[in-house]
Amino acid sequence: MGSDLPPKKEPSYNVSLEGQQRGNKWSEGTSLRNRSSRWNVTSLHDRIGDIMAEKEQSKIAAHIQPNASQNEVVGFKDGVLRVRIAAPPVKGKANQELIKFLSNVLGVSKSNLTIEKGITGKKKTVAIRGLGQEQVARLLERH
Repeated sequence: MGSDLPPKKEPSYNVSLEGQQRGNKWSEGTSLRNRSSRWNVTSLHDRIGDIMAEKEQSKIAAHIQPNASQNEVVGFKDGVLRVRIAAPPVKGKANQELIKFLSNVLGVSKSNLTIEKGITGKKKTVAIRGLGQEQVARLLERH
């Protein structure tokens, strides 16, 4: 018994290659892996580029107190977030603990948090990708 369904079509991709391929190598002698920048995917930017551009980013000024008994958000004072961190300020341990703690409080991944200014000091500027300024303030005040 044969099936009355039409055969499945293979998905088509809008990809064009520059240069000509000879065997497993490109005409210039570089492998396909090294030529990845030569792929021309026309709809990639149309679909993904705009989404990335629309993501929100916010920055907060923070004053960090290392060597605290536990990690905690003290609150805002004069527009600066005050945070106590249990890690010592040695070899970046307090910075790592700050990123880990803020990622848990804000519900974002650690890769979405960066310390832009103040790597070696107590006063820092922390950039948060994926959350707006109001969302960050609301989440920090609740904690």
